[in-house]
Amino acid sequence: MEHDNGRASLVQSHDTNDDHSHVLSEDEARSISESVSAIVSPAGSHVYSDEDIDNLKRLLDKLLGAASLLGLSHSHTAAILNALCGLLDQYSTSADPQVRLLALNRETWMRAFHIILERSQNHHAKLSRRLLATLTLLLKRQANGTDRAALAEEACACSINAIFTQGDTAYVKLAIQVLEHFLRKHIIWASSMVVLASRAPKGISQVIAARQCKTAAAQSFILKVLEWLEYPDCVPAISRFLPVFVTSFEKERCAESHAPRNGRIGYDLPVWIAPVKLYHEKHPSFLETLGNQVLPHLLRLGERHLKAFLDTLPLHKGWRAGSESCSEADLLFHLLAAKVGMGLKLDGTSGTGIFSEDEAQKFLEQETLSATLLDHGSSSVRNAALSILTVHLTMGRPLTNNTLMRLKSTIPYFHQETAPKARNEFIAEMKKFCKRIEAIARAVPECYATTVAPSQATEVELDMGLAPKDNGDNLQGHTEFMQWYADFLFKELRPTASYQSHITALSILLHLLVTDSFLFDARVALAPKQYISSQYQRAIALLSKPLLEMLFDPFDDVRRISAAALEYILEFGPREGASDGKDVQRCYGIANHLTIVGPIAGSIQPARALFQRSGRAHHADGLGRLLALSHSATKLSAVPHNQRWTWKLLESELEQDVCAARDDLDYAILSIPIHGHLIALRYIISRTLISDLLDASEYDTSVALSQKLPDICRQIWAFVRPLLCADAPEGLNPYSEAISDAHDGVKERLSFCWRALKESSLLMNAIISRFDLESKLWQKDLNRDIHRQLGDLAFQQLAELRHRGAFSTVSQTFASWCVSCINSSIPGIAALPKMFYHVRPAPQTIAGTLACIQQKASAITRRSAGLPSMITGVLSAYPSGDLFNEVVLEMQAIAGEPIDNATEGDAVQLPQVHALNCLKDIFTDTKFGSSSEQHMADTLQMAVACLDCQIWAIRNCGLMLIKALLNRIEGGRNISSTRTSSSNRAFSRLTYDTFTNLPDLTLGLLCSDLTDSGRSNGAGGALQAQKVFPALEVVERFGLPVKYRARIMEAMVYHLEGPVWALRDKAAKALSLIAEESELLNLMSGLLSKDWSSQNALHGRLLHLRWLLGRFGLLIFTARNDMATALLSLLDDAFNNMALCNPCPFTSAAYLDVVADLVDIASRANSDAMILFVRKHSAEVGPEQAVNQKARPNGSSLFEISIKRCQRVFRSYLLPEADVRRASPDLQELAWPLEGPQQQDKNIRFLGLGVRTKLAQAPGSSKPLADLAAWTRCLILAGKEQSDVPTRLASVCSMNNFFETPIASSRVRVSSAEMLQVYLALYDTLIDDDEEVREEGAKVVSSLSFVRHRESGNNIGIYGLSPPAAKKALQLYLVREYRQSSEFWAEACLRLTGLIAHLEISAKVPGPDHDTLGTGGQPLHYQIKVLKENSVYQLYEEATRQQNVVFEEEKQNLYMDPGREAQVWADVLCRLQLSICPINDLVPYLRAWTISGMRFFEGVFENIDKGESSPTNSVLGVSSKADVYALIYRVVLATKVIIHHQERGFWGGSSGKAVSLAQLRRLLDTGKKAQLHDLLLHEMDEICKS
Repeated sequence: MEHDNGRASLVQSHDTNDDHSHVLSEDEARSISESVSAIVSPAGSHVYSDEDIDNLKRLLDKLLGAASLLGLSHSHTAAILNALCGLLDQYSTSADPQVRLLALNRETWMRAFHIILERSQNHHAKLSRRLLATLTLLLKRQANGTDRAALAEEACACSINAIFTQGDTAYVKLAIQVLEHFLRKHIIWASSMVVLASRAPKGISQVIAARQCKTAAAQSFILKVLEWLEYPDCVPAISRFLPVFVTSFEKERCAESHAPRNGRIGYDLPVWIAPVKLYHEKHPSFLETLGNQVLPHLLRLGERHLKAFLDTLPLHKGWRAGSESCSEADLLFHLLAAKVGMGLKLDGTSGTGIFSEDEAQKFLEQETLSATLLDHGSSSVRNAALSILTVHLTMGRPLTNNTLMRLKSTIPYFHQETAPKARNEFIAEMKKFCKRIEAIARAVPECYATTVAPSQATEVELDMGLAPKDNGDNLQGHTEFMQWYADFLFKELRPTASYQSHITALSILLHLLVTDSFLFDARVALAPKQYISSQYQRAIALLSKPLLEMLFDPFDDVRRISAAALEYILEFGPREGASDGKDVQRCYGIANHLTIVGPIAGSIQPARALFQRSGRAHHADGLGRLLALSHSATKLSAVPHNQRWTWKLLESELEQDVCAARDDLDYAILSIPIHGHLIALRYIISRTLISDLLDASEYDTSVALSQKLPDICRQIWAFVRPLLCADAPEGLNPYSEAISDAHDGVKERLSFCWRALKESSLLMNAIISRFDLESKLWQKDLNRDIHRQLGDLAFQQLAELRHRGAFSTVSQTFASWCVSCINSSIPGIAALPKMFYHVRPAPQTIAGTLACIQQKASAITRRSAGLPSMITGVLSAYPSGDLFNEVVLEMQAIAGEPIDNATEGDAVQLPQVHALNCLKDIFTDTKFGSSSEQHMADTLQMAVACLDCQIWAIRNCGLMLIKALLNRIEGGRNISSTRTSSSNRAFSRLTYDTFTNLPDLTLGLLCSDLTDSGRSNGAGGALQAQKVFPALEVVERFGLPVKYRARIMEAMVYHLEGPVWALRDKAAKALSLIAEESELLNLMSGLLSKDWSSQNALHGRLLHLRWLLGRFGLLIFTARNDMATALLSLLDDAFNNMALCNPCPFTSAAYLDVVADLVDIASRANSDAMILFVRKHSAEVGPEQAVNQKARPNGSSLFEISIKRCQRVFRSYLLPEADVRRASPDLQELAWPLEGPQQQDKNIRFLGLGVRTKLAQAPGSSKPLADLAAWTRCLILAGKEQSDVPTRLASVCSMNNFFETPIASSRVRVSSAEMLQVYLALYDTLIDDDEEVREEGAKVVSSLSFVRHRESGNNIGIYGLSPPAAKKALQLYLVREYRQSSEFWAEACLRLTGLIAHLEISAKVPGPDHDTLGTGGQPLHYQIKVLKENSVYQLYEEATRQQNVVFEEEKQNLYMDPGREAQVWADVLCRLQLSICPINDLVPYLRAWTISGMRFFEGVFENIDKGESSPTNSVLGVSSKADVYALIYRVVLATKVIIHHQERGFWGGSSGKAVSLAQLRRLLDTGKKAQLHDLLLHEMDEICKS
């Protein structure tokens, strides 16, 4: 009895407050969780009274109500949900039926279920899963099966309604997760879900009624679920739900038909295939999401699903016949399915065992297909094909020799990939590929020699090289490939290579180094226990010098990876206590170390000189990295190259540099490498603790250095402070009145100071992060004093800086310092950040943060300079807790302080600006996400109140704070969009439920202009607009709230008709985003009605219509023909009133813009629905209409723009191709440039059509050929790298129009010579700097008949090539077609020598008296002149000219590699037939140019060897410059061409060859003595040997 009384008192203790508004505290919820077993016992000894039942019910209601609330902390919510789950479980197992009913009744169960569906976005996923598991147990404990089924169906119906209706309760991700859980727990079957879906609003009842088929209904349901792939947060839920749904559905179907589950494929396709393919057709842009996230899960359902899906692809049947082309989606689907299938096989066999003949045949076919697609135009297809080959290797299957040869020809294409995502995918795939191919080379002999006997080998296995008789050849192919790829990677490090080539090769090389791969020597790979080989040593030496050069590359990630590779080579040295088994590794490490230490030490002085000359940031960073490497490299070296020497160098020279910069800043800018030394110290310190930098015996030196570092940073701050703390640093010169000639402005001075402060701050950050405050070796007082000095300096800098780039760097240092304080166990240090916020501890050179805000109240900037960073830095140490809440509340209080008698322009104190900016930074910092959540509603209210202030600065800061808060609510997004997360999408109620004051704020802002006195205009109108804009932004992002829905809509319509244009447009956009598709026709009818009250109202309606068309236009013309017809009828009826007879030019222009938009959309949708409308009104918008319009003084220009746009889109929509050809201008009358830029690009696009038409109409006539020559000249001029990208694209489009259908008809005769320049112009598009130009050029090449003929021989039909592959195909065609052409020989010569850039192309069309046309349409004697006037000496002088400017201008084309291009054209010249080349003058001049170049460089190298000239040694020498390297390489390749033709009897034959080789060997010998670039020496050595 005492026990029962105790239980009753326990229940009452949790229910003492009858006020339902009381929310259970976190402690109360935890108390319930701990005492839940005592509240209700499953034993049947206790009889509950009605009062007990009421108390238990009230307790449950309180928990349910608290769990439904939003805005609670995560820990509070967790405590409530844990208590609720425990209580429901305990109630449901009670012996008392009344207590059980409390948990098992429908009302309780559905309330708890809605908590999951509508409130779980605020909960941790684990808590939601626990509540869902509890509700599932409650369902199973239902005594009545009918009640259990009814509850399950009701819950599923709610979830399905969320998926279908997309209304206010559209919590789709949770709904899908609930359905998946119910299917897994067998609460409901898939067929029942389909039935429920048919009953849902906007469900699939129409489909079922039409087809009377469960399968069709299930497919419609799957398609509806797939529609939510547009929202990223739903993707994982969908990918998990669909396999479970399909499995459940097919189990039922098999049970109904009594058919085995693995029946015939043709019996019935898996239910998911049709909706997946249909979804892709409707949404091709989501192919990646579909292929990577959804399809793999479905294909892994079993082999039947995999085979059935493959059978639906055209590729599966068509690739053997090669008769049809496959789309990119089909190829990707096929490759993905094949990869999944291989994975299933791999899982089943673990990569070993004997494959059947049928399986081996399929693998061989798949390997052949993948190898074929390695040059596909789509990077996704290329990488997918490569991944298939990696899977082959993972399965222990070697690649065929044909595949290895294909890889050698296509891998260089991957290394030219410019798209970061595709490049990173290739790097990741290639890392796996290299590891697998090395493993397969070792595993093949053992694996296949024992598993397949010669007599048992199938024909397919013999072809694949799997039989024992072919193991040696196949293994040799893999070994040769490994060595080839190593050599290729080395050559990709040449100075002329592009960024993408460098970063790709470096990433793979670093991986091979780190994984201890012996890829550099195939013999070592096969015999790793052998002693170190000389070839491996040479490989490391060859690799180290290019890596040292790339420490000074302009791109940061190239420098970073190069330094990491060098660091690894240094650290891969002997290790103490290594076992005998590590002898080989120790020897390798010693060799690596000794090979690279010398070049590192020898590069320091050239690096210092390089930075002193240029002062560029990447040279400073390279010097710093080099000095840091020198510190690591000297661990095993003798004096003077040891660590003490490195520290002495850095310490003494840095102090001198700082003193010199303090005395004369202009001199420091020109001559002092201060940044490099700071960077070097940072890199060194970041690797170890300060106390461990030197040996214990050098304690005094280490302490002295640590004391000097903060002093150096203070001195730097002293000389940069006058410039960087000025409010307008760009115009300040505080050092001297007379500015030197070398620096006629302050840009270099400002850059120098900012970089010095940045590097010193980063050095401080490194010291702080590696500072050991607890070190026993050092004096604790000294540690604390140094640490404190760094914090004081960072705080002072933040308080005074005005340069945004400077204080953004310092803020990170101050935050790191605050975090290091709070992590210290020393009480005095741990409390410093809090003291810095309130009152600055002594010595108080500057006040604390709060005082700074008040002191600098008049020194306001748009972002308050470094003050917000001071606040967030302090809070970094206290990301939650009392101090965080105190700071936010104090900032809110300061921001809300009233301003008395202040007007715009008054010199007033405005601490409110600083407080608002501090709040903005707090709420945008992800570190404070959970802590700041509870303050967002109050801060939003306060920010909205700031919009009523008369001071612009406060209004502006309030607007920025509102935007930051809205971005935070929406998950960090910066702009509004219709493609938001489904959890916060436009129709979700969650945002308004979480921030309950948001509807009131939105309504208040929208209604601020709804006054009895009328609309505000002028300055008052601008103030009102600032209020209305945020409210419209809220509606754009989060839709209409349920509360005040009608009033907000009314206010938005009011602003749609208002006097402010920008507000009308914003309101139109917001209204379009909340429009429903079902209401679209009625809405557009109302917008085009004739009852507008004013021109502003009409303008707003038309803007609204334009936004609606932008959102729904394609849908109207592709899926809603009835709506398109009705819309065109409405437009036709309104044409006269809104366009022709409308006196307002602005609304007339808006209506014409609507018409033009609609025509554009119809064109994109390939719809002919507007043909009649355009034909009817084309005359009314013709040129005469624009001329005869009434005078429109205010809006005539706008109206003219709109009507001209209508004319253009009407013409392009109506005019057939023949009309366009006839409308083509006379090409020979064109002068470059062609009219204005836009008209010029338009003319260029149509020129190709005109030339093709004239050639077909007048075959054999001279005039069309002259037109062809003029068009060719136009292409060359338009395609030059100096032209704008649109002009270059227009050139590609013109060539595409020319080649789009075959020219070689019976009436068209165009000789090869006349087409050469067209092909060369097309070639230039493939090496253009712009990716779009290259891709469009590749499409043109892929469509050419000779390329299509070549590709038609493969197994998959015709497909587009990647730009590098297209360039190779075009090059092969030119060699084959023009091998006897003198013009092509001249072109190749100029491109090999690089003199094509010196060729001036005239804009004039050559007359009939000119010589035969050569390069660029110029006479051949002009090319000879170019060779004669540009000797190697002149080119060398130009290449070595110093450019000692801080801000270097980039080259126009960063994609083209001069070295690779020289190699391409050298190969071309070697393939041309010199014997019948009619040129008598150009060939000797090429030979003379080459021989003089070899003699010149031989002399240069000899002078360097004697010390009479500047060094050209490989590391930072002259030959490391890209231009010089390219020039030497061109001379070497030209020599190779001459030797090649001398072998065939030209230019002196055998004797001439001997002379050329002797000269090349002398150049090689002198180059070695002068330490020429290793890759150049390697190339010369290869030519001499071959």
